[in-house]
Amino acid sequence: MNELLVVGCGSVGRRHIGNFIAAGVPYVAAADLSQDRLELAKEQGCSATYLDYNEALNNGNFDAVLISVPPHLHMQIAISAAEKGCHIFLEKPLAASLERTDELKDLCRKKDLLCFVGYCYRFIPSVVKMRGLIKERAIGDVLAARLVISNYLPDWHPWEDYRSFYMAKKEQGGGALLDESHGIDLLRWLLGEVKSVHAIVDKISELDITSDDIAALLIRFQSGVVAQAQFDLLGRVPRIQLELTGSEGTILWDRIDHGLRVFTSAKMEWEEFPYTTDDLLSMYTNEVAHFIECVDQKKQPLIDLHDSQATMRVLLAAMESSSSGWSVEVANPAEIEG
Repeated sequence: MNELLVVGCGSVGRRHIGNFIAAGVPYVAAADLSQDRLELAKEQGCSATYLDYNEALNNGNFDAVLISVPPHLHMQIAISAAEKGCHIFLEKPLAASLERTDELKDLCRKKDLLCFVGYCYRFIPSVVKMRGLIKERAIGDVLAARLVISNYLPDWHPWEDYRSFYMAKKEQGGGALLDESHGIDLLRWLLGEVKSVHAIVDKISELDITSDDIAALLIRFQSGVVAQAQFDLLGRVPRIQLELTGSEGTILWDRIDHGLRVFTSAKMEWEEFPYTTDDLLSMYTNEVAHFIECVDQKKQPLIDLHDSQATMRVLLAAMESSSSGWSVEVANPAEIEG
């Protein structure tokens, strides 16, 4: 990869800018509506900056475009980039809905372009280890799971008013369920495809937002595994924890404390797998390296459009369930054209 355009220079966009430059991409440009953000991008070493991403696409010769803007804008920018023949790195979630996602899929197929969606939890070393333990049947058959992802929204970006952050705005694709959909992708990657969802997705706090601040999901997987998942913007102590109960043991994973523990009935004791902050932060550099490799070697990315559409269907099923009060079946991705 020789030339990359980053559209959206908020905190995540600037992290990617630094990582792509560090990975040796010789020309990294940035586009953002904020001149202040573009100045920060220049300080990081961006080769060019634009206030209009269309101007950048029209004047540049980019191999790929990374999109890190509010979800409701994802498809229009991604389709514009694909029309110019650019590979796509799309920050999660895929979009605010499935609208135009098939259009992007068809366009990428027609032009032989890849679209990678940045569910970076798959690149955390402790998560990779956990998946290996499941495949090795270290705890036998996985029977149940409990996941919590909890953060207090005003603490996310203490340098700005949380009410101006897209996460506070339903119309921009903000909210606990969509933004913390890392959890759904993680559960799908570890446990397989979802069969049905029963959920409450609501705004229950006094936060001055229009988006949901809590999503409580009861999920049944096609394998029979039952999972409870809670995503919220309410927790004054950040928590990202997963518990897997198997027929022969238990796995406990904690992203915040970098912990992975396994209890097996064979040993009747806990085994600790220590990880560090550096291990956690490597998920960002690992996904950047993966994307560059996929572009340069024309490899299929670990998380593509079809895969991320499957996660989106679970999210939409949760919203539908919350509105109707009923469990909602989720289409099997294997039965949908990829």
